[in-house]
Order: sequence, then structure tokens, then C-alpha cells
Amino acid sequence: MYDPATYWEKRLSQNFNFRGVGHQSYNLAYNRWLYRRKHRVLAQLFTNIELRGKTVLDVGCGTGFFLDWYNSRGALVDGVDISTTAVGKLHARYPEAFLARLDFSQPDIDLPRQYDIVNAWDVIYHQTDEGSFQTFLTNSAAACKTGGLFIGTDCFHLPRSAFAAEHVRFRNRSDYAEVMRDLHFELSDEYPLYRFLNRPAGNRWLRRIQNVLAPLWYGLDQLQTTPARDNLSVSVWIKKT
Repeated sequence: MYDPATYWEKRLSQNFNFRGVGHQSYNLAYNRWLYRRKHRVLAQLFTNIELRGKTVLDVGCGTGFFLDWYNSRGALVDGVDISTTAVGKLHARYPEAFLARLDFSQPDIDLPRQYDIVNAWDVIYHQTDEGSFQTFLTNSAAACKTGGLFIGTDCFHLPRSAFAAEHVRFRNRSDYAEVMRDLHFELSDEYPLYRFLNRPAGNRWLRRIQNVLAPLWYGLDQLQTTPARDNLSVSVWIKKT
């Protein structure tokens, strides 16, 4: 049975790198291409938004990719993660930040402030039951300032909710609509993330081929202009009240 704390502690204690937080079926080099694509989409998303001085909460901060990205642009970053390993290692990198071992799917979480941006890439679809999903979004709303942004990834264009693995449940736009409306979020924009990268792995030989082809898939994903029907995209919501 999937236990999130145990699962992520094991992954990050064994691989505190892009493979530990990325696609387990592929090698580290392939996962670097996944994160290179994330970097490009982040830059696109914030093209016209000044980040200097903005407060950011990175939910599921993992190995610190997003903390580093926002910090390098002058934002004030905090982070929470369900893994003790993640929080312990990131404390050394960000000694002045609020970094806490915290399950964001539990009620009544304690944060030091509200934020201009709540960043939750590749985290929401690990909330596999409806209770944890709704509580996660409720906590995100509480953490977000009025007028602030909530950023998350999922397979928003799937025809219906679907389990991809024991620890992964993808949800589509309609699964979010009522919950986000009740929490006073309004969808602002959506960005395609992957179409060719991040595909199901297949057998051992197919994985080896995919590892080699990662730069090609990255290049093709750079050309996409609309979200894929069966792969991850990035949605941005504004907290209205």
C-alpha cells in the first residue's frame, strides 16, 4: 500500500538528484532533459512578471530545483516537503528560509505567512485519494495571498481521472474546476510541458532507446504550442479573494 512519506524518503535518500524526483524508469541524463524543459517553461511563464522581492512557497521542494530557480531571480523562497532527507539537505543551502518537513495533504498546516506564489509542480497528482487532493488544494488556497498565483502540473486534458501507478493519479480540468472555484481561484493560463518526453517507459529495451532519444524529444517538445491530451501541462490560477 502506498505510503507517501515512506515512498519519498526512500527515493530521495537513495537518489538526491533529478532521478530521485523525476521519472524513475529512465536514467539521470534523461531526467536532466525533463528538468531542462521545466526550466524553459518557467522562463516562458514568468516572461512579463517581475519576481524580485516576491514570496514563493515551493510545495514538494525535493532537491531544490524550483527553490534555486526562483531564488536566482530575486524571489524570497520557502519550501516544504514530506521527506526529511529533502528538508535536511536544503537547510544547508537556504539556512535563512522556512523549510519544513510537512505533509501538505494534511489539514491545519502551520506556515509563517501567505505567499505571492504557491509553486506545486509534479506534486498534486501524487495525491491519490480525493480527501488528500481536496485538502492539498485547500491548503494551497490558504497559503496564497489574494491576487497571488498557484502553479501546478497535471494531465489536464485527459478524458477522465486515471491511475498511472500506485503513487500517481492524474486528473483532468473538470476534476479541478469545482474545487478551485470554491477556493476562489480563477484559471489564468496554461502552458504545454511535455508531449514526447515523460512518456510511459515500456520494457527495458524501449527505455534504453528512450534514454538515447531524450534530446530529440526535448527539441520536439520545444515546438509544441498546445497542451498534449495525455501528458503533463502547467496551469496557473489567480487567487481572487
